[in-house]
Parts: sequence; structure tokens; C-alpha cells
Amino acid sequence: MSGRHITAAVGVVIVLLAAGIALVASEVVQGPQRSVAIADPCTQRAPFSGSGLDATVQRVVLDGLDGAACRLGTSRERLVLSLAGDSSQRLPSGRATTDAAVRAGLLRALD
Repeated sequence: MSGRHITAAVGVVIVLLAAGIALVASEVVQGPQRSVAIADPCTQRAPFSGSGLDATVQRVVLDGLDGAACRLGTSRERLVLSLAGDSSQRLPSGRATTDAAVRAGLLRALD
């Protein structure tokens, strides 16, 4: 490699690093101003679009999680985090109750 190619490569890396820093800085500045609306799991949502086996499986799982979250009085997102083992999102209902609610939600979704 010639010196010119190395200099060009270093220049590209510097530009990419600067762009990355600018993106992170803009997210930090805008982050607290944005909020995500968490839907009530007890209300009917618009059906998941799509077709085929993948879309059907996604519909069943999402409906089942909504049913379980509604039964437990929490959001679908918090339920998923608690199932994933996030200790900060642990549900007060306990593991057995959570498992029963997920099972019931999935059975309801299959119906």
C-alpha cells in the first residue's frame, strides 16, 4: 500500500468516527424529548399485517402476550422483559402466576 492510500483510509476512518459521534450526540440531545406510547394490552389492537406461517406465528405470540399482560395488569413490553430475566422488570405476581397467565394468553390467542 502506498502512503497515499493509507492517508485516504485514515481520512475515511476519521470522517466515519466524526459522523458516529455526531449521531450519538444528536440522540443524546433528542432522547429525553421523545416518548414511546405503550399500548394497553387489554384493548383490541389492529391485527398484525402479513400472510403466511411467519405472520400467523407472530399474530398468535403477540396476541398471547397481550392476553397474559392484561391478566397480570402490566404492559406487554414489561412482561417480555421480565420473561427475559430483567430483574428490574420482575413482576410481583411470581413466576408460577406469570407462567399460568402466559399459558392462558397463548391458548386464548390460538382460539
